Amino acid sequence: TTVRDRGLGTHVIAYTNTNRLLDHMKVEAQSGHILIEDSNAGRDTEVDRRAVAVQMAQGTSVRTDAIRTVDDLGIEGLAIPELTNSYQIARDGLLQAAPNSIPVQYRTQWEDNAASENARLLKVRDDLRDRAVAYGKSAEDAATRSLLLTLAAALAAVAVSVVIALTVARTITEPLRRLTEAAGRVRDELPRIVDEVAEPGKSPDISVEKIEVTSQDEVGRLAAAFNEVNAVTLRVAREQALLRGSIAEMF
Repeated sequence: TTVRDRGLGTHVIAYTNTNRLLDHMKVEAQSGHILIEDSNAGRDTEVDRRAVAVQMAQGTSVRTDAIRTVDDLGIEGLAIPELTNSYQIARDGLLQAAPNSIPVQYRTQWEDNAASENARLLKVRDDLRDRAVAYGKSAEDAATRSLLLTLAAALAAVAVSVVIALTVARTITEPLRRLTEAAGRVRDELPRIVDEVAEPGKSPDISVEKIEVTSQDEVGRLAAAFNEVNAVTLRVAREQALLRGSIAEMF
């Protein structure tokens, strides 16, 4: 009753109740045989008859439970076999604590009939066991497949997350790398520009490669601002060069 898979639980309960019925019938067969033998010999007592009657009543309750739980499976062709007429008549006599009321032929057939009933029930019990094992194996395989699919989905999600993270990181680091390289080039060019501007009468060819702006985020805006600063710097440098040239010509 604690199994989460109710289908598996139903199979196990049906098997358990059928196995309990089989055990009970074996005890019934032995008790019934002893009482019938004592009754034939006139050695049976009221206590013996009542004890067997109670045992038979318990067996009827166990049979009812087994029939119900097997029927709950809803498997066509699978059911607790009905008792044969000769065995049922003899059993009813024992159930009523009246072994003397059992016809003589049924008394003599009691052991054989009980063995036959047990053999029929044994087949059903074994069939239920095999079905329970097969159902459990199927549930195990389904759980394993579900686990593998879950792991695969989790790994795929991790892989996608890594790809997205790398892509996002690249979109951030690549513009920063270009900005850093451009700033480095400007840094290297500034000494030459200063030297050329400082030389009187010379109009330097001042130019700095613009930083390519490919985005509108903070990095892109920073690159655009850097380009503007460079442009203003170069314009001022040209103006300074022209001014110095003009002053030189005046002198």
